[in-house]
Amino acid sequence: MSSKSPSRSSSSIAGWMRARLSPVDTVIGVFILGWVGLLIQERPDDLIGHLQVLTRSGGLFSFGNQDLMSLENPLLTLATVLAPLVGLRAALSVTRDLWIDRLDSWRISRFRGHSVVVGLGWSGLSVAIGQRKGSRPVAALERFAAAPGVADARAHGIRVRIGDAADENVLSQVRVDRAQVVWVFAGDDESAVQVLDAIRRANSRRSAYTLRAYISIEDARLRHQLQRREFVLADGLLDVVFVSIACVAADLGMKTVLSSPARHNVLTLGDGPFLTAISELGEQYSQSGQGLSGLSLVGERGSVVDSSRELIEIDYAELHCIEDDALFRERILGLGRTTPDACLVSFRSNAMTRAWTLRLASLSDALGVLVVGVLREPVAGSGDEGIGEPSSTVRLLDAPAILAAGTYAPQESWAEPLARILHARYLKQAADEGWPPSPAMVPWDALPDHYKDANRSQARGFPHVLATIGGVIEAAGRPAVELEPSEDELERLAAAEHERWMAERRRNWSRLDDALRAKAERLMRPYDDLTDTEKSKDREAVRTILHQLAQMGYRVTLRDDR
Repeated sequence: MSSKSPSRSSSSIAGWMRARLSPVDTVIGVFILGWVGLLIQERPDDLIGHLQVLTRSGGLFSFGNQDLMSLENPLLTLATVLAPLVGLRAALSVTRDLWIDRLDSWRISRFRGHSVVVGLGWSGLSVAIGQRKGSRPVAALERFAAAPGVADARAHGIRVRIGDAADENVLSQVRVDRAQVVWVFAGDDESAVQVLDAIRRANSRRSAYTLRAYISIEDARLRHQLQRREFVLADGLLDVVFVSIACVAADLGMKTVLSSPARHNVLTLGDGPFLTAISELGEQYSQSGQGLSGLSLVGERGSVVDSSRELIEIDYAELHCIEDDALFRERILGLGRTTPDACLVSFRSNAMTRAWTLRLASLSDALGVLVVGVLREPVAGSGDEGIGEPSSTVRLLDAPAILAAGTYAPQESWAEPLARILHARYLKQAADEGWPPSPAMVPWDALPDHYKDANRSQARGFPHVLATIGGVIEAAGRPAVELEPSEDELERLAAAEHERWMAERRRNWSRLDDALRAKAERLMRPYDDLTDTEKSKDREAVRTILHQLAQMGYRVTLRDDR
């Protein structure tokens, strides 16, 4: 992310020099200024004489002129000759930059259905390059011309504009009104919110419900507040996904762990932001019955973790330096309250994530424990680089690369809207079939919390249902292509949905009224023992969710390794 300078003016001057002067130019310039300053102080007449000779001799194009070559001070002569060269080089650099700027502006004006990336720090640059590799046109917006990512982005064929993205007029320069997806890495949460409001204003007349915005917000509380807002456009909503790289790493890691069979007790190691995100996800997964029965958070002493769960504090360096593998395994396995069958690792530093993934691989070799490391900094090569042969029990994921692919779909982006849609479908079905009155037959805003939680549980539990056939939810265009499962796949999905429903009913048994308990008792049995009429309800629920996800712009992809 682009760092903020304490002084805008000094940053701009320094940036201009870095952008237009090479190291050689800088050395020559310092040399010239030093000698001119010395002569002004000690021999001003000599300096004036040199300039007069240079003027009479025809300047830098008359190197053989005898008057010029006979000057008594050769160093000052050299400086006087080189000064116009540096000026010419700077002038050519400015002309080139103006030409590139005009060319980028013209090309961006022709873009449609492209990606816009705001902020060319390490996250923004990684996403921009990833989007460009996917053959999608990319326009980037960076506040500072001298940001290192500007030159790197242009080298990858990305069109860059300079300006403040909080200004909707600047956003119009990257044609955000025609874009398909916008990524915002503004450097701080306040700036990100300002950019989001500018995006909404710039798209206020947009008639197509096709724009998805990924906004990087590090503060979890602010992220939750923003997720409850609706960003209205002329015809529909601005589809906003609030992310942070730590949350992305946590989400990818948990999905990988829980998509593997019989992985229920998870030991997590990482820094404060990652462990906070893991704790929050753990609550959601536990409530939706997605197979998570144990979660232990292990952090460095003094780590700041916003969680109701107990933090197990250790000295990472001391534990990592234990050379005896048997003793190391004993210490690791003894950290949690239950023996883990999966370990999840992610630190801000890729080097530390790789080191701990490799170190924990001994658990995989000896005990079959699944070890998943998630990188959070961009890498040049594959995420598996440096961990040896990838295996079914040791995996290293590249979060920035997955985020850059544009298919990442965090649960919070679709689970709550899907829960509302499922309730609306329930109300329509009840009205069409003339069901007797029920406390659940009210609009969403008036719905009691435990009924809302039941709908949320069904939505959040669907990825676990999809895992039975190797399915994952990905972001796509609106509407996306709907998955049409085979007959066998549909039966497996329906059976998994019934298991999820039974787990949710057991967990909330005390909150059910007598009528719901009686109905639940009748259906609390294996899927194979249900009547075909009862099975058809689970099949219909699966079809409905698949259809609604597609309408919301999410597709279900089946993994090759299923």
